[in-house]
Amino acid sequence: MAARVLLWTLIGIAALHGLVPLPAAPGASDLIGGPAQSGLDARESRSQVSVRDQIAMATAAAFLREYLTVDRRRAEEPGRLKRYLARGVDLDGDVVPQRGTSQSTDFVLPAGVQPLKDGIEVTIFAHLLQTDDDPPRDGGMIALVVPMTSGPRGMAVSGVPRPAALPIDPGLTSEVPALPADLARATAIAAGQAVAALLNGDQAGLTRLGGGTAPVVRPFADGWRPTGIAKIRPAGPPETPTAQVLVRARPPVAGVEYLVPVRVSLRPGAGALTVREVDAGGTP
Repeated sequence: MAARVLLWTLIGIAALHGLVPLPAAPGASDLIGGPAQSGLDARESRSQVSVRDQIAMATAAAFLREYLTVDRRRAEEPGRLKRYLARGVDLDGDVVPQRGTSQSTDFVLPAGVQPLKDGIEVTIFAHLLQTDDDPPRDGGMIALVVPMTSGPRGMAVSGVPRPAALPIDPGLTSEVPALPADLARATAIAAGQAVAALLNGDQAGLTRLGGGTAPVVRPFADGWRPTGIAKIRPAGPPETPTAQVLVRARPPVAGVEYLVPVRVSLRPGAGALTVREVDAGGTP
C-alpha cells in the first residue's frame, strides 16, 4: 500500500512539472534586458534575422548586377531596376558611361549587413569588366553599400548606392615562427612522409610515424585526386612544430590542377618527431 501511494505521488509530481512552468532563475531576465525567452523563441528569432539578412543580401546583389551593367540595353535599364526599388526612388541616369563604353560584372558578392534604425545597409563587392573591346578588359574591384528598406512582404532598395572602401590590404604580412635549421629539416621530412603515406593509403606507415598510434587523419575532400607533393613549408613554434605540405590535386571536374595545402601537426619526442594530425580538409 505504501509503495502504491509513493508511486502515484511521483506520477502526480511529474504531471505537475509538465503542466506548470518552473520559475525563471533569479536574474535571468536581467541578462537579456527583458522577459526571459524560451529556447524555441530564441531560435526562431535568430532564424528570422538570418533569413531577413539573406533576403537583403540576395536582393541587393541582384539589383547591383543590373545597376552596374551598361550595354546596348541601356534604354531598358529603368525598367530592369524598377523591380528592386521602393516607391519614390528613381535611379534613372545614375550610372553614366563614357562614350562607346560598355560594362558588365563577372561576380557580385554580398560582404556584410548593417542594421539601421530605419532599414538595412548591405555591402557588396563587385568585379567589373569593360566590354567595349574583345576580349573584355579588367575593370577592377569596387565596394558599394546598398540601402534597403523592409516591410511585411519583403525588401526593396531605398536609395542610391554609395561607395565604400575595399577592406583588402595587400600590404599585410603573414608571419609564422621559424624553426631551428635541424628541427625544420626533421619536420619537413616527417611531414612529407606522413602525406606520402596518406596519398598511398599506407595506414601502417602513418601508425609508425605516429609513434605506434595512428594520427588523426582528415583525407582529401570527396572527388579530389592528389597527384603528388609539390612543396613543404615547416613552421614553429618549436614546442609544436607544423608543416604545410602543398599537394597538387585535381577536382571532380578534370582539366585543372590546384595546389592544396595539407597541414601536418607534430610533437617532439625522445630523439624523433611523432605525427599527431594530418589535415587535408575532408571529412574524417
